[in-house]
Amino acid sequence: MMVPAKSLPPRKDAATDRALQRLAGAVLIQALQDASSGPRRYREEALEWFEGKTDSGMTFEFCCSLLGRVPDDVRSRLMKKNFLPKSETSFADMFYGDVQRTTGYRPSPSAMFSQAM
Repeated sequence: MMVPAKSLPPRKDAATDRALQRLAGAVLIQALQDASSGPRRYREEALEWFEGKTDSGMTFEFCCSLLGRVPDDVRSRLMKKNFLPKSETSFADMFYGDVQRTTGYRPSPSAMFSQAM
């Protein structure tokens, strides 16, 4: 007689939680890097990711939830600190339109993310 194998729920452990949080933070930092200075295709994809237009993989909303953040709050903080374009300016216009990009000192993406949080 064959008995179906019982599947145990995954163990919740602090080390796994920290690893997932580090991964989510790294994904956010990479998206900031891509959005601010990368090939055009990467910028477009990163900005769409921040807008929540992607629904597969590590979405922006999922990364925020792993970090215990509300996605709309993170977006507004990034916009307030000029790391992302304001809502009245489309993301595409920010990089390809008539909007003037500022020059000068620009902190590293990891510094930008920690400042925004």
